[in-house]
Amino acid sequence: ERAPCRGSGFAFRARPTAMDGHVEILVRNKHYPFAHKELLAKAVLFLSVQDVVRADQALQPGIAVEGWFMSKESQVGSELVEAFQANDAESAERLLKEQVFTFLQVEVARLAKKLKVPDFAAQAAAGSAGVAATSGARAAAAAPAAAEPATAADMAEMLM
Repeated sequence: ERAPCRGSGFAFRARPTAMDGHVEILVRNKHYPFAHKELLAKAVLFLSVQDVVRADQALQPGIAVEGWFMSKESQVGSELVEAFQANDAESAERLLKEQVFTFLQVEVARLAKKLKVPDFAAQAAAGSAGVAATSGARAAAAAPAAAEPATAADMAEMLM
């Protein structure tokens, strides 16, 4: 059943909980490789809304998932979160080319392709020069961010 309040962000907030339940079912049925993919997908969802802390937590499942910490999904997911934490765009781009992302759900694989490490140095420079910048320059600087989902509600809409 679809979540009520479509577009309100409710669906996005409910998605991680639903994914946890799905992981539990997969583990109970001994479908460990699929549980690994679901855990990585959860981390990708959090990274897509720039929530690095919850992405890292998503890679630490609350239940024992056989083979998780030795899996390619765990290794790539952990390295990707580390790249985001270190603002290392080169490493993130390299990791996002790994084949493991193509085996995730289609919508999540699309999100993974769009992931970008935020450029805090450029944002800080734009912020400090904001007083001197013209409104046209600000609009140009904001244009790349418009291509990415702006809110959790936008993310939920994409996943529906």
